[in-house]
Amino acid sequence: TESGAETMHMAENGFCADGDQEEWLTNGWTNINGRLPVNTDGGCLACGEPIGASGLRQVYENALQLRGLGGGRQVPGDPRT
Repeated sequence: TESGAETMHMAENGFCADGDQEEWLTNGWTNINGRLPVNTDGGCLACGEPIGASGLRQVYENALQLRGLGGGRQVPGDPRT
């Protein structure tokens, strides 16, 4: 939902080893043109954190990305996962 949770969950989800999050962020590896773009739309808080709809909005954003319809937030390189 926000940058603090993003940092914790990067390791929890296996995107990087626990403790490597700072290196990933410092090197821009999670930026939209980085190695593994993470949270490219700013997360739930950037969209007002609507109660009950937060998870659905994230599913919607993921679907847009996978369809290549992310507009200015679109992850380059034809993401498939």
